[in-house]
Amino acid sequence: MKSLVIYYSFKGHTKTEAEKIALGINSEIIEIKEVKKRGMFSAFLSGCPAALKQKGSPIVAPEADLTAYERFIICAPIWAGYAAPAFNSILEILPKGSEVEIVLCSGGGESRKGLAGATKKAEDLGLKVVSSKEIKTAV
Repeated sequence: MKSLVIYYSFKGHTKTEAEKIALGINSEIIEIKEVKKRGMFSAFLSGCPAALKQKGSPIVAPEADLTAYERFIICAPIWAGYAAPAFNSILEILPKGSEVEIVLCSGGGESRKGLAGATKKAEDLGLKVVSSKEIKTAV
């Protein structure tokens, strides 16, 4: 089964975790970036409310042909207890019926609502969630 690690990272902590995962399973990896780069102020002012509402943000479309993969490991940071807005946008571009593993990274601790919300969002979009977990990262 061909897998792809696809991630969004704001400060670099999620990138580090995504790279470890990709290396561990010998997978390709791509970074997703938002169309407009956020600063700390923007992340808190507009990013956190969007995360709470599980809304997406405009992202730069990946150059990879996503239909070439059967499983995606999606890594993203937790903002205000939920996955960062770019995570929700990543889910929307994945081929329906794909298997996904969700990895949310947090410097502050557990976010059960966030993990449950991310799983439900993925399933509502026609994706098959095969696993989900949180990783505590350095702050």
